[in-house]
Amino acid sequence: MEKRNKPIGIFDSGVGGLTVVNHLLEVLPNENFIFFADSANIPYGNKDRKQLKKLVADDINFISKFDIKAIIIACNTADSVISQKIKKLVNVDIIRPIESTAKAAVEQTKNKKIGIMATNATCLSNSYIKAIKKYDKTIEVYQQPCPLLAGYIENQNYFNNEEIMTDLIKQYLTPLLEKEVDTIILGCTHFPLALKYLTAVANDINFVSSSLATVLETRKLLKKKDLLADTVHIREFYTNADIDDIKKKIDLFITTDIDKVIKKAC
Repeated sequence: MEKRNKPIGIFDSGVGGLTVVNHLLEVLPNENFIFFADSANIPYGNKDRKQLKKLVADDINFISKFDIKAIIIACNTADSVISQKIKKLVNVDIIRPIESTAKAAVEQTKNKKIGIMATNATCLSNSYIKAIKKYDKTIEVYQQPCPLLAGYIENQNYFNNEEIMTDLIKQYLTPLLEKEVDTIILGCTHFPLALKYLTAVANDINFVSSSLATVLETRKLLKKKDLLADTVHIREFYTNADIDDIKKKIDLFITTDIDKVIKKAC
């Protein structure tokens, strides 16, 4: 098979990575992909670095079993623990969300005050602060850990309850709004799924999606390497948890109608 038409491997701790798939289908409609949801180990955000490094290595080892041309880490928490040792597990490019999202936020802020909504683990790593300061040391950066948000999005009983979601969103947004940020990074790929709740509370804030930034970086890389696909032939989803659950969430969150295969990961 011509390398350009090989699939992209994508992995996340759960359904948050489906926001990356959505943007991939919009921005790069000819691309093939294999998506792995490590839902058996959700949430990643409340685990320590040692646990996370083991999980990310396992994720990369699983997705690397397929004949892929690149890997997208569709999880900011996973990206925050990536090491040279983990990168050496594969011989393809790994596209990571934090760097590209930080750059996008720096380019978009008007008052040089950026907020970050992310998991505990991502905030503790200070990965976003380091990335933003690399581009502009004068920017004020404020982090807000959101330990419950990804789990609430995964749980449809919570996610579909406007009162519960709005209360939680207000709890996390208020400290950032008090700092007068004009731009907030959604530093978890789950969070764009809650955009309607976020904008209802703060409709004058510029929310920067790590999912979209990651896909735009993917397009840039593939174009540079002349690896943009021209033939669609494989779009597969794998999970190591309840297959019926991910089927429901794919139907709910993937907005583009596609031919797909959904399998249990072995």
